[in-house]
Amino acid sequence: MEELYIISTPIGNMEDITLRAVRILKELKLLIVEDTRTARKLLSLLEIPLKDKVFVSYYKGQEGYKIENLLNKIKEFGKAGIISEAGTPLISDPGFLLIKKAKEAGVKITAVPGPTALIASLTIGGINTDNFLFLGFPPRAEGKFLRLMRQIIPHPWTIVFYESPNRVNKTLELLSKIIPERRIAIVREITKKFEETIEGKVKEVAEKISNKKIKGEITIIIEGNREKITNPKNKEELLKLISSITTLSDKKIEKLLSDKYGKN
Repeated sequence: MEELYIISTPIGNMEDITLRAVRILKELKLLIVEDTRTARKLLSLLEIPLKDKVFVSYYKGQEGYKIENLLNKIKEFGKAGIISEAGTPLISDPGFLLIKKAKEAGVKITAVPGPTALIASLTIGGINTDNFLFLGFPPRAEGKFLRLMRQIIPHPWTIVFYESPNRVNKTLELLSKIIPERRIAIVREITKKFEETIEGKVKEVAEKISNKKIKGEITIIIEGNREKITNPKNKEELLKLISSITTLSDKKIEKLLSDKYGKN
């Protein structure tokens, strides 16, 4: 039976590689990688000879049409490994379609667990880890982002997602509009030299980083809802309640309330 290993690699600190991952990377001849240059550099740092290795690239945008060729390669070599640029493959990285098709073709799938920014950030964020909802990279469009957040924030689960350093200030600005008092932790460059955690209420953290250029890989962790939903006493409280649980925009909510109850 053919076998495909999902191999986790360091997200920053090279000492985080597991002994099992090193052994399997040495044994495998075929490696399916997100970036061939990164993969070669990794193996060189681990002092794993490259001369007998075959590297095949597999990245977002060309997943679909490469699968048949990759399955043929796995059949040819008998065993293969898949690695992303860093961390655990498939977690906000390409690989799912390949794994799905490989399983359908009878290939044995074996996980070689290790580093992932998601779990590492959660453990140091200082926010409840019993139940959490991972969003990967949320929508970029402001309206879609707000609608998604309004669907989730009424629930008690901790919310975790990745964010681009170019968008983190805008993301905090949007969150300040809907959950200004909620606790949040921004973890960046986890396991790396400039690792940093910025914690506090959403509005406080937003102000803290507003004039700061945040760099590196970023994980955002938001505390789950701890408030009990109470009966609104006036239109303002009703608007706030509806805003927290609907996907509608504030303007549409205002219009619906005005149409139903008048403008006052």
